[in-house]
This record gives sequence, C-alpha cells and structure tokens, in this order.
Amino acid sequence: MNQTSVIPVHMLHFAGGGSMYRMAYEASAGAGKTRILTQKYVETLRKIREHFPILAITFTNEAANEMKERVVRILKEEGEDELLKKVLEEYSLLRIQTI
Repeated sequence: MNQTSVIPVHMLHFAGGGSMYRMAYEASAGAGKTRILTQKYVETLRKIREHFPILAITFTNEAANEMKERVVRILKEEGEDELLKKVLEEYSLLRIQTI
C-alpha cells in the first residue's frame, strides 16, 4: 500500500502474515486524522483478530489516548463482542502511542 503522505504526523504500521504496510496522514488540526487512523486501526484489528501487530503513531499523548478510547467505543457500538473482549484483556498490547 502506498503512503498517502511523506510526513508521518499520524501513522499506522502493520506487520504480520508475511506482509507489511504503512499509512500516514498529514492534515491541519481538527481535520479528522485521529478519526481516520482509528477507523483504519479497527479495520486492521478485524482482519487479523489473533494478535495485535499494529503500531499507530500519533502526534500527541491526547490523540493516542483518544484513539484507544475510540477503538473500544467502536467495537462496543458495532457489536464486536469477541474482539472487544480480546482488546480489553490485552489492552496493554494496543500499540497506539507517540514518538
């Protein structure tokens, strides 16, 4: 998958099953970077389900914490009970952080 930006302000990195891809988003404040990154993170969680070889990098601690909360909220709202349980049991393995 091609990068959508050369500046990794918010970035999602996935490595697993012999494949690896990266996505990066660059936009001004309030443009929805965290929302988009969270959606992509949840989509990736749904695909792999077994473990969490995903690294999401955000610009601020606030965005990282907000993203973790959104992941849990999305899984609750969309009835992903089994995946939600796994995420909550292994919450510390959610690699959503700043650099």
